[in-house]
Order: sequence, then structure tokens, then C-alpha cells
Amino acid sequence: MEWTAQAHLNLAHKLKTRLEVDLDNFILEQKDKRKLAHANIEKVHRYKVSSEAYLAKVKEKYESDCAKLYTLQAQLPNTAGREADRMKQKMDRQQQEIKVQEQEYRNACIKLADATDQWNKAWKMTCDTYQGMEKKRLEFLHHSFSMYINVLSTASNQDLESYERFWKTLDNYDTEQDIQTFIKEKGTGPKIPEAEVFVDYLDDPSKNIENYTLANFNQPSDLNESLKPKSVSSFDPEPTKSVLPLDPVLPELTVRNPTVQKPLPSRSTPSIRSSTTSSTTTSSTTTNTTARSSNHKPPKKVDEDIKIDPRAKVVFSIGNNMFDLGNLSQEPKPFGRRSTVRQRPDLDPPMNFSYQSLLEELGIFEPKQPLFWARATQANYSTNPNELQYAKGTRLAIIEKSKKEGWYLATKYNEITRSLTQEKGLVSYRCIQQE
Repeated sequence: MEWTAQAHLNLAHKLKTRLEVDLDNFILEQKDKRKLAHANIEKVHRYKVSSEAYLAKVKEKYESDCAKLYTLQAQLPNTAGREADRMKQKMDRQQQEIKVQEQEYRNACIKLADATDQWNKAWKMTCDTYQGMEKKRLEFLHHSFSMYINVLSTASNQDLESYERFWKTLDNYDTEQDIQTFIKEKGTGPKIPEAEVFVDYLDDPSKNIENYTLANFNQPSDLNESLKPKSVSSFDPEPTKSVLPLDPVLPELTVRNPTVQKPLPSRSTPSIRSSTTSSTTTSSTTTNTTARSSNHKPPKKVDEDIKIDPRAKVVFSIGNNMFDLGNLSQEPKPFGRRSTVRQRPDLDPPMNFSYQSLLEELGIFEPKQPLFWARATQANYSTNPNELQYAKGTRLAIIEKSKKEGWYLATKYNEITRSLTQEKGLVSYRCIQQE
């Protein structure tokens, strides 16, 4: 039972890694391509439909104005006097409107011709895209079925005749023939409608008949090229690459041979699994290692001298202590042992060499010493950018007196890192207590 369960687990793992992952990626790829093509063709189609609607509206207005004009001309002989003058004025105004409507009618025809040309090009490109996607889909199904039969044939020796029949059916399948059959059954014909042209009101009505052009396109080069993935024969069940992490228990690759049966490891004994895996892949690993060792040589180490500018400043650090050694061009000076004990007698006990050097780097402790150390007796979270924000109990290094009476310039001290921070600002003498 355990062996059968492990065999089923291995088979499920192979199907997932070799088929399901590639299928998910293929579906996402096809979906993105279809969305992009559909968005482009939909935009062009909306432009063509709106141009047709505008042309129909302008044409209807033009024909109605022409009909009114000829009606007035027919009524003119039956009128006299002032009525005839009013009729002539109406005819003049109607002729002006007809000229305007005729110009709009011509512009609408030009606009529709441009929209139709864009539609025909976009339609052709979209059809080529969809045909390429369909061809790739059919070939992917052919490849997936081949992989599926490979996995089943390597997992068990049963139903070998069914597997062979399946292989023969796959070998006889032709993607191009399937697409041609679909075109013959579902095709709408080679006629492509042309855009409507301008037709004068007095011209022959037969010009309004819709014209067509016959489609005679060459097949794109990308569709002529083979989109097939690597053919999977019954003796080369190589898995495809996966983008998802695989299970630590990787299935072994075996030849499609019904007489060879691979021993199945047990999940409860990881040591046995590792030994079985190493033993079954010894031959392939040996050949691959030999090929890699012959092709790849270890890179030679190149010893290059590092050039240092003799004018560069050399700093030696131990922990938080910094020691300035000058530059390389200077003559060596006797260097004695230095301690972390305070170097100046006028420093407070908490101020050691590391704090002094840090203050020098910040530009705070240049020629001056801190006036004193203090603790904040109350918090200050003022929005004034010149004032220092701090919590109650924060330790502060008072640098100097401010020009503003009753205020000091101070820097915050971090109790955790035991170092001064870069936060500097004004503090009131009422909010601090000298240590």
C-alpha cells in the first residue's frame, strides 16, 4: 500500500510540474495577448461606427435640403408678386444651406474612408494575431498530450497498447490542416466592403450600391515559421522548465521502456530517499560533470596592486575610537598606546574619545567643549523647526548659549547606542536640569 501511495504521489507531482505549471503560464500569456488585440480593434471599430453614423446623418440632411429646393423650384411658376419674391429668397437661402451640407457630406465621406482604411488594417492584423494564437494553442495541446502520455508510460506498464494508439493519433495530427478546415467551414468570404463615397443628389442612384474588394493577403512570416515547442518523443521525456518552486522530492527521469521499473522511495525515511535519488542519477550526473569540467576552467586569479593616493588621509578605527594617522607622504611619527580614557582633564566623565571625535565630525565640537550635560525635565514636541524635539528624561549635550535669551543649543544623546545623534536644536533652560 505504501509503495502504491508513493507511486500515485510521484505521478501527481510529475503532472503538476510538467503540465499544470506550463498550462497556467500559457493561459496567462494567451489572455494578455487577446486583451491587447481586442482593445486595439475595439477602439478602431468604435471610430468606424461613429464615422458611419455621422455620414448617414449628414447625408440625410443634405438630401432633405435638396428635396426642399426642388420643391420650391416646382412651386415657383405658380406664384406671382410678393409671394414669388419670398419664394426666391427661400430658394437662395436653401442653396446656401445645400452648399454647406454638401461640404460636410464630402468631409464625412473622407473621414469614413480614413476610418475604413484603419479598420481594414487593424482587422487584418487582429485576424493574424488570433490565427497565430490558435495555432500556438493547438500545438501546445499537442505538446501537453505528448508529455501526459510520457508521464503515464514511465509510471506504469499497463495499457501500453492504448498509449501506442494515442502516440499514432498525435503523430497524424496536423495543425495547419485543422486551421484550414475551420476557415472553410466558418469563413465569411473574401469580400471586403469599401467605404461609402459622395453621391450627388442628381446622380445615378446605382452609385449608392455598396462596393467590395477581394481579399488577397499574403500569410505573415511569423505564421509561416514553426511555433511548435521542442518535439517530445517517447524516448526523451525531458520536463519543461517551471516558474513555481518544486517539491523537494523531484521525480527521476526515466526512459520510456516498459521493461525497466524504477524503485519508489518512501517519504517516511528521508535518508533512504536521498540515497535512492543519488543512485538512480549516477550515470547522468557523471556524464554531465565530465562535460562541464572539460568546458569550464577555473578562472585565473589576477593579483593587482591597489594604488593609494599618498595625499589621502588615513584613519584607523577600533570600535567607536577613531585615530588620525595623517597621510602617507608624511614621515612616520612615534605612535604610543592610546586608551579610551578621556584625553582632556576638562571633559566630563561620560565624554570619552569616541564622543569627542563624533562631535568633531558633526561640526559641533570643533574648538569648543560642551558647556554641560543635562536631562530634560519635560517633553517638547514643538512644530518650530529651530527647536529640538525630545521626550522627558532625554539626555542632552548643551553646546552653547543661544542669542535668544533663556535658550541653549543642544544635541540629543542616544542611551542605547551610547552616542550623540545628529539632531540639534534650541532648548529652553526651564525644560532642562544640569547633571
